[in-house]
Amino acid sequence: MIYRMLATVFFLLSFLVQVHSQNSWRAGTWVEADVFYGQLVRHSPKMEFDIPYSARGVGLSIMKQSRGQDYWSAAHGAPRFGVQVFWRNFGNDELLGRTIGFYPQGDFFLHRSKRWEMYCRAGFGLTFNNRPYNRLENPENNAIGSMANNATAVGLGVGIRLTPQWLLRLEGNATHVSNGRFSLPNLGLNTFSLKMGISYQLAPLEEITPIPQEKLKRDKKWHVNLRFGLGAKENKEPDGPRYPVFLASAFMTRMISYTNRLQLGVEVFHDQSVRAFTRNQQINSDEPQFTDTRFAVIAGQEFVFGHAAFMTQLFFYADKPFEGSDFFGTRIGPTFYLYGPADEQRFCPFIGIYMKAHKAVADYIEVTAGIRW
Repeated sequence: MIYRMLATVFFLLSFLVQVHSQNSWRAGTWVEADVFYGQLVRHSPKMEFDIPYSARGVGLSIMKQSRGQDYWSAAHGAPRFGVQVFWRNFGNDELLGRTIGFYPQGDFFLHRSKRWEMYCRAGFGLTFNNRPYNRLENPENNAIGSMANNATAVGLGVGIRLTPQWLLRLEGNATHVSNGRFSLPNLGLNTFSLKMGISYQLAPLEEITPIPQEKLKRDKKWHVNLRFGLGAKENKEPDGPRYPVFLASAFMTRMISYTNRLQLGVEVFHDQSVRAFTRNQQINSDEPQFTDTRFAVIAGQEFVFGHAAFMTQLFFYADKPFEGSDFFGTRIGPTFYLYGPADEQRFCPFIGIYMKAHKAVADYIEVTAGIRW
């Protein structure tokens, strides 16, 4: 199967190469084909199956090289952005199945010259698995509990220019697949892979000349933010009801560089699955260790890309967390602002999609909306 997929990918790549023209929209556009080969990692002792020897797959990407003439592009050193469609086999078709998915991705350069380049690549999107957990047909798969899942990938790569338009790439890559505990079980699948790929530039781009950073405007003021969110999760056992999670936060933000925004504040969570658990177990819900409303201090930062940003956040409970939880956790995900950092607007609405986790275990996925002023 993988050989047929690989042949299809390279056929599409060859076809695009043959039909390309020098249209302006093709300038700086790259078509890429990748081969993955790696290993699943047992990141939890609760994984009840043998780890397959290998995982493998293929991918096809379309990337666009920015020229550094926009605020976000110049601030990040003219990165490359695009989307990848991928197919992956986890090494055990009966138990773990295969997955196909896509995600937007970006290359951020550590070094770039006419002969070679070094970059960090990150992607965040969706994947669909054909063999998730099923109580009757696939009960041993306690890693993936739903067909639709989140896929997060990060990598470090080197590109070697074979010609001005052909680029050979070698990359180390880590990928996480899970559904954020929307459906149990949800331990997730973590894969470390080596990637080899070939890229072709449809048409050459003018020399990249980013705007000098001294000419960029940076908002150095502190801003007040209010955010309200809603999540959903199963609790303890698969195939159970989903409980809502409500949250609200108030925090201050400030641009600390042209590409990073600092966050400091407080948050309150109301998790109805805790109340249901205490009721089902006949536990006195007045005991503080089983409270369904908790308070936390939050600290984080955003990588800013114009109207979009990618948030990484730590939170620390101000009270005792629910039994089995840690006293701290993490939250990651994209945020979309109505106005960019270079726009002088007093009120800026925003929305976000985040995954909250304790260590390597997801707690829930939340959808939030808020305003900054």
